[in-house]
Amino acid sequence: MNGKIHQLAKQLTLAEKCTLLSGQDMWHTHDVERLNIPGKINPGGKLSETFPVAYADLPVSQYYPGTEATSEYREGLYVGYRYATTAKKEVRFPFGFHQPVRREGHPSCPGAEGLRPCPSGGRKGKGRHDSL
Repeated sequence: MNGKIHQLAKQLTLAEKCTLLSGQDMWHTHDVERLNIPGKINPGGKLSETFPVAYADLPVSQYYPGTEATSEYREGLYVGYRYATTAKKEVRFPFGFHQPVRREGHPSCPGAEGLRPCPSGGRKGKGRHDSL
């Protein structure tokens, strides 16, 4: 972690550190351990970038690429994990699909060595997750 980022990380609250890890940039965050997130907090969450097993599993696959002069957004709120959950569709990478993350390797996600979903599924009480 370069010096400026390390100094910024020191100033972040625990909630801000977890927010940093739960978004798109989680894959680009280096030296996660240096953020000093205690094991009681798990940065797992639902990502809007959910990858289907097959492109045909997406409702938009029927309409894209469109050849008409206008585009219709027919998905509404049902994109990403919301669609997969509602339609009961399997996802390609369950990591980030509302599964807490633990460090030890994730079998279905290349490049995420050292991370895996909690075996319990993670939810306990009001949004609290299992420890790292």
